[in-house]
Amino acid sequence: MTEEETTYLEWFDTKPKLGFEMFTNAGNKKCKQITVSSIKKIFSKKKVTKEELLEHIGKRIAKVMDKPAFEEITDTEPPYVIKQYVMRAVKMAGYAWEFDAYDVSDAAYKFKTT
Repeated sequence: MTEEETTYLEWFDTKPKLGFEMFTNAGNKKCKQITVSSIKKIFSKKKVTKEELLEHIGKRIAKVMDKPAFEEITDTEPPYVIKQYVMRAVKMAGYAWEFDAYDVSDAAYKFKTT
């Protein structure tokens, strides 16, 4: 990991109540966990494709989207905020592809099991 990448990940540790526009602190915390996990995947030594990254994010959102504490995770704002933080990491890592908040929501519904 580069120094810039390490600094970006460490920045998340300094923001215990980072807002993802969820209704609860637990919801914001869950979004932060999904975001940090996704950023670590981007910064790993193994290259990741856009499809692999969206699957990674989608599966994590799908796992919690039907739980009452997290049911708004596929509303407009949470996927947008997740996308913003993750796309910054995508650019830092030098990838040329992009995705949007709709891709994040679509991925969650793709992997929804119920």
